[in-house]
Amino acid sequence: MIFNRSIFLCGMPSAGKSTVGRHLATLLDLPFIDSDEWIEQQNKKSVQELFMEGEAHFRRVERVAIEELVRETPHVIALGGGSLQDEEVIALIKSAGTLIFIDVPLSVLYERVGKDTQRPLLAVDPTGRIRRLTELYEVRKPLYEMADLKIEVHTESSPEDVASLVQERIMNRLTKDLNL
Repeated sequence: MIFNRSIFLCGMPSAGKSTVGRHLATLLDLPFIDSDEWIEQQNKKSVQELFMEGEAHFRRVERVAIEELVRETPHVIALGGGSLQDEEVIALIKSAGTLIFIDVPLSVLYERVGKDTQRPLLAVDPTGRIRRLTELYEVRKPLYEMADLKIEVHTESSPEDVASLVQERIMNRLTKDLNL
């Protein structure tokens, strides 16, 4: 099937957006882009370095990146965890494609984040990391809930299983939208 719109994956840090996105792109025969990696390549700085200039600065850089990415031919795009904090970014994404929320339980996110200090907003002491992740989850979940589709991930779900489920839900939605 040929897609004429991109598929955007949103969710918390460590939700598996990039891993699922790579599998999904293969299933759908679309190119894959990790927005954070793309931002790093375009700016010749890591996300951490960009965050050192302030979160507001990073969000401006991220917005410009998303504005460019929505103009690309259809892709599967894994968004950064905080991408949806800007209402205009949400509108851009929804006008250019399908937004899918990869919903992972907090308990699983806690395990995955572990001692990861590479994520700027979670680069705090290990006990503070869980508190910070919980705060981010509470703030961001209502934004993620604006997605066109929500995929609930269970602890036993592999990235391949999640990608297959996303593919199935997208195909069902397309079939329904086309009244087939």
